[in-house]
Amino acid sequence: DAFVELYGPSMRPLFDFSWLSLKTLLSLALVGACITLGAYLGHK
Repeated sequence: DAFVELYGPSMRPLFDFSWLSLKTLLSLALVGACITLGAYLGHK
């Protein structure tokens, strides 16, 4: 129980932040891929 009380509340914001940054990175990668693909097809 002490382990949960110690790490439960403190790890939660860290997890939320990492998940948010992960989603941001994924969306940026997706946009970058679309732009690259569009430029590639455009030059072709």
